[in-house]
Amino acid sequence: MVDESKYRKLYDVALYGIPLLLIVAGIYFVRSPKVGVVNMDRVAQEIGVADRVRECERKWMNGAFAQLNEISERARPQVAALEARLASSDEAGKKSLQEQIRRLQTEVQSAADRSRQEFQLYRDGLRHQFKVKIDPVVGRIASSRHYDVVIDASEVRTVAFARPGVDITGEVIKASRSVVSNLDFGVLSEPTGKTPAMSRKDFSSPASGGVKK
Repeated sequence: MVDESKYRKLYDVALYGIPLLLIVAGIYFVRSPKVGVVNMDRVAQEIGVADRVRECERKWMNGAFAQLNEISERARPQVAALEARLASSDEAGKKSLQEQIRRLQTEVQSAADRSRQEFQLYRDGLRHQFKVKIDPVVGRIASSRHYDVVIDASEVRTVAFARPGVDITGEVIKASRSVVSNLDFGVLSEPTGKTPAMSRKDFSSPASGGVKK
């Protein structure tokens, strides 16, 4: 005689057990990602990179200010000469002179604008060099802890709390000291390339063809 109770048990296992196993497996494979936190601003500060970056930026800006001052000084006498001629010019002549003055002033302002843009590019380049050095360190530590994501708390200002177990900043600082050395990061000692690549306008020849005698 067929043991119906035995088959009944097998049926119950198939009916309830298999779906339960599938649910457990699903929970395992679609688990929430493990998230770590690192404060890169603190890392840069404690390993000395932040001070070096500020020094590079200061040197770059000093060079830029010197060049902008030179451009402004070369334009100033031309503007003064053009302005001196305004009083003795007729209406058409005044319009021409005023246009020359505006062009000279615009050229000086454009040089200042280019300087600001180039400084931002230079600053971004310095930070990129730091990132290239540090990202592998963060990646190794994150992998050792089986983190799926690491959030930079210095950029994501909304991170209000992170328990000590998920904050890897201290580990990154410790590991980075041997990676980011003066030799490794020597490129930060001086600005990359020349100071702002602004065109050195020949202000002895105004934009509209020169100061008429």
